[in-house]
Amino acid sequence: MALGIGLAPRGLEWFAPMDKYREIRNWLPLTGTSPVNGLDAGDFDGDGRPDLVAATFGGGIVAWRNTSFGFYRIGKACKGSLKSAPILQSQGSLKIGSSLTLGIQQSPVDGGGMLLFGASKARLQGLPILPLNLGSLGAKGCTLYTSMDLFALPLVIKGGAGSTTVSIPNQASLVNAFLFTQGLLSATNANQLGLLWTDAASIKLGR
Repeated sequence: MALGIGLAPRGLEWFAPMDKYREIRNWLPLTGTSPVNGLDAGDFDGDGRPDLVAATFGGGIVAWRNTSFGFYRIGKACKGSLKSAPILQSQGSLKIGSSLTLGIQQSPVDGGGMLLFGASKARLQGLPILPLNLGSLGAKGCTLYTSMDLFALPLVIKGGAGSTTVSIPNQASLVNAFLFTQGLLSATNANQLGLLWTDAASIKLGR
């Protein structure tokens, strides 16, 4: 989506704090008063966060990768025929060597659930079909956002909420690593499938 025409420094600063981005390609430096023909945003590296690309009237292109880390929500939860939709919750730090609590809150039912983790938000078993509308499977209004190919953590939902705490190893190799998670819970009367899905999130580690 083009965001308009303007001077590069002003346009980029207006869009987002530039300390969250790192330049990854520079064919024509956008400095001083270099005019911008178009400024677009998109997830170019697949980590679930918006990256930036700018084109100048002279034909140059500059791209910036979003280097921020943390918990970034994706999509929306579904409630089926019930009164509310369960959503993901996150507490704690996403820095290496820290602890992170993940879970589900605002659940309309109590019982069993799990957190699903995957390496992709675009491909499921190698096919580019995510996000996947689950209406044809009997879960109208529900969407699968993660590839579910890494691991799952069980949850017990009580009083509308359930969570688990995980420790993040203090390993430098994990900085900038990312994965995607989504909650799933049993809800017999919600739809024909008897399942509800939360919204999803991109989890990116930092230091």
